[in-house]
Amino acid sequence: MASITPITKDQFTSISNLCVPLNIISLVSSVTSCMTFGFIRIYYPKLADRVSFRLSFVILFCNIGYSSHLLITLAWNLTPGFWCKYMAWSLVFFPLSSAFFIVCIALNLHIIFVNEYRSLYSFEQYYFIIAFSFALLLSLLPITDNMYDFDDSLNNCWYRDSGQKYNIIWQWVTFFGWIDASILYCTIVVIMVIRKLKTATKIIDDFDSSASQLSGYPTLINKNVVSLVVKRVMWYPIMPLVTQFFSSFVKTYAYFNHVVSYPLLLLCFIGVSLKGLLNALVFSQDIAVTRAFQAVKLQWWINNVNSYESQYPHRSHNKAFTDEFSKLGKSNDFIELNTLNSNNFESDITNDDVIDDNIIINVNNNNNNNKLVSQPSCLEWLKYVLLIKLFSPPKSSDNFFNVNNPNIFSALVSKDNSKQNITLDNQNNDQDIHLVHPEPVHIKDSFQNSSLDLSSNCLDPSTSSNFLL
Repeated sequence: MASITPITKDQFTSISNLCVPLNIISLVSSVTSCMTFGFIRIYYPKLADRVSFRLSFVILFCNIGYSSHLLITLAWNLTPGFWCKYMAWSLVFFPLSSAFFIVCIALNLHIIFVNEYRSLYSFEQYYFIIAFSFALLLSLLPITDNMYDFDDSLNNCWYRDSGQKYNIIWQWVTFFGWIDASILYCTIVVIMVIRKLKTATKIIDDFDSSASQLSGYPTLINKNVVSLVVKRVMWYPIMPLVTQFFSSFVKTYAYFNHVVSYPLLLLCFIGVSLKGLLNALVFSQDIAVTRAFQAVKLQWWINNVNSYESQYPHRSHNKAFTDEFSKLGKSNDFIELNTLNSNNFESDITNDDVIDDNIIINVNNNNNNNKLVSQPSCLEWLKYVLLIKLFSPPKSSDNFFNVNNPNIFSALVSKDNSKQNITLDNQNNDQDIHLVHPEPVHIKDSFQNSSLDLSSNCLDPSTSSNFLL
């Protein structure tokens, strides 16, 4: 058996001290993101009706499993036995599952965006079945040869007998080879998407310049529509490259050099410890999450800021969102009071030819005194101050949110607000937030079709597909 110089216990302790907090942060981030997914599924189900969004939830779930098991192996001294074998299996299964589901997102980008395949949900069930089954199969194969156990060179539970030829073969056949293949495919897809975005941007810019000369055909195609969602989803395939890049190097370097490289091992543990946090950050930028947050923020603003400023105008910082406030039919006591006073004043003029100036002054003074009588409670004031200090005022509802029939596509194409309703999905009369399925730009045909044909394609709801992947 070829001997491998292991890392020292002090080196493993330093790795543990650094990576345990990172794993805790990743675990909390992943759990929070899963709760956010559940919130959106319950209150904004149509925002969550996307393949990549559901796949991202499974990735978060895999990250929870991986971070929790890695945390145990770093924080507790494990000895050879059943639990050590189970921990080694979990450290293989969860990374493989996460990598394969990320590959599914990359494949979905490849099929829907790059190849412009129209049927969005044809492959979704196969994504989940194949990714989970294949990860489970690969992780169970080493059990047939009793390969999972305590690894002295790493001072942790992993594949046994480091330094042996069959050890490195098992690791590459059942783990590292598939991780690196996933990284390679995701990198290829990212490059293809970037090239597609550049081509789409050029064609759309050319189309914008020509379509702007045509009356009656609003410019519904915008480079924001082509790039915004895709750029956010595209970050998922980059994650394996960032988090798993050094994993295969550690054991391969140890096999050929007969020593475990502490710097490589440290980088490996840091990368995998950050996996949950990085995926949670990518999830937080998903368009479903940002739209749901904007909707919740708008509701909070109306319930707390607008109502506060209407009840206590003398304590106001003039942060009320008057546009949406008026659309929702909320009453503004301060405005109503001024209107009432104005009406009373006109009525007095109609009824009396002469009004004493002293009476007018007294009425105004009484009104001002009435306004100053009402004072906010400490809790009301605190909620008001926190909202206006921590958050910026909501954007106009025309840009992102419609109470009765929201239209995300119109939000992305904001050149002409007066024409945004042309793509409204009128078939659904409920008041839930939902995504409208616009037609993607077909780069294959590019400018072989006229700009009129391209516009009619986008306006035809019968051929529309879910561009939001």
